[in-house]
Amino acid sequence: MNDLRNYLSKVPSEFWFNNAIVGVIWYLLSVQDFFMILVFPFAVLIVRYLCLNYFKEVSVEYVGFYPFKHDIKWAIIAFLVSFPIYLLGTVIAILGTLFILVKEHQAKQ
Repeated sequence: MNDLRNYLSKVPSEFWFNNAIVGVIWYLLSVQDFFMILVFPFAVLIVRYLCLNYFKEVSVEYVGFYPFKHDIKWAIIAFLVSFPIYLLGTVIAILGTLFILVKEHQAKQ
């Protein structure tokens, strides 16, 4: 759990801001609960953490909007990748957190 805490402490405020803006945009474009705006940045964080620490062969270049690149191709792909994360945000947050907890518990043993 210390790895996750260290990762959370290093996440800059721009990450939260950029992904919150994308969450609001997806909220306006789709019919979802307001709760999804709050869950979306955490779901992106969980996906990035899982890919960086457990699924190292999966690239996180297009997951989330941080660091923000001034490239239209990158922005479009990242925006489209964020839609399934937005729709499944609650499931990703719950299952991802459980996966991390189980893996870290196994690592302690």
